[in-house]
Amino acid sequence: MNDNNVIYLEFNNWFGGRDYPLVDSISEMINRYKFINDEWCKKNKLCVVASVIDMSTNYCITAPLDWVQNNFPEVLTDDEYEYRTILTNREGTHEVIHKDKYNKFRRYPDEYGSVEGRYGSYFLDYEEYNFGVRWIPDEEYYDEDDEDDDE
Repeated sequence: MNDNNVIYLEFNNWFGGRDYPLVDSISEMINRYKFINDEWCKKNKLCVVASVIDMSTNYCITAPLDWVQNNFPEVLTDDEYEYRTILTNREGTHEVIHKDKYNKFRRYPDEYGSVEGRYGSYFLDYEEYNFGVRWIPDEEYYDEDDEDDDE
């Protein structure tokens, strides 16, 4: 598949708006755990690298352009969206409005052609043998000299 027909997306299921777009189609996929469903990803011809980050799950998705156009066309634009959070402190509780762009969930190849996610995870090449879900083991995120390691 031509590189122009492949889109790299990164979502995390932690906080809607900040870590994944509050678009009905994507919110539903996140909430129904579609991006860790190997059969669903194969059926949709998605290459997903999933990893546990603290208490969340991160998804590095290599997808065909037509799937993105059908499910999340906003990411192909420079459009903005808003999401709200509630902040509580000594002064009381108030709503904070955040603005962001849909295309912030896209990732791009570097000069060598590799694509990396926010947490150091990687994206699979768009090849049929990569359709489905691959998990990055937790130990890949920890340094050998980490004090918390059991010896």
